[in-house]
Amino acid sequence: MVFNFLFDKVVTGERLYRSLGTRLVHVGLFEGGLFLAAVPMIAYALDVLLWMAFVMDIGVVAVIGVYTLLFNWGYDWVRYKIRAE
Repeated sequence: MVFNFLFDKVVTGERLYRSLGTRLVHVGLFEGGLFLAAVPMIAYALDVLLWMAFVMDIGVVAVIGVYTLLFNWGYDWVRYKIRAE
């Protein structure tokens, strides 16, 4: 929530009309932050080396990145429709 709030303060305008590039930057920054935080925790929790945790987390980040992109686009679309009524 904090990340989205700060991102919306920097990137202004109607959220529905954000370009694909803007949405990809949002996903990249969001997932990149989670990735940096998660890799050390995964390594510690599973008692593996950092590079192994890095490889394990790549697949998760790829799937969640697509989900994040679609979820935010869908949320913006529904929010626009509700506000238009």
